[in-house]
Amino acid sequence: MIVANALNQQSQIEVNAPIGNAYLREQSFMPILFVAGGTGIAPLKSIIEHLVRKNSKREMFLYWGARQPEFLYLHELFSNLSKILKNFHYVPIISGANDAWHGKKGLVHQAVLDDFKDLSRFAAYICGPFDMCFIAREDFAKQGLNRDNMYSDAFSFG
Repeated sequence: MIVANALNQQSQIEVNAPIGNAYLREQSFMPILFVAGGTGIAPLKSIIEHLVRKNSKREMFLYWGARQPEFLYLHELFSNLSKILKNFHYVPIISGANDAWHGKKGLVHQAVLDDFKDLSRFAAYICGPFDMCFIAREDFAKQGLNRDNMYSDAFSFG
């Protein structure tokens, strides 16, 4: 409604598009770590869908953490994608107490650190709570991931 009112009052309006640095670097051929905490999956889903549409051969690893399994609302989509594409790997992680969950448990960024002792060959797109993004950046750097190859909108704010 605000935009409609502005258009009625003037012939031009200025729009600032999304600001951040978690957009896909298409010129790179590095394998990608997608690390999502909770609803941080939304922007990563868009990048993944774009890569799938382009039939990208880049190796992709999606680590998605949530408190409970029911919060992994795209679990079936990513599970199916990992069965169809040889270059797409999906790792869901639950951080809350849940005896019925038989997958990985704990913090999403820690699961990445546990699975990859050397992160130097990767680019990482990290989305979710800002604290998680900043901690992941520090810990991933300690495990060899170049800070210049880590992208998160959170990094635009601190």
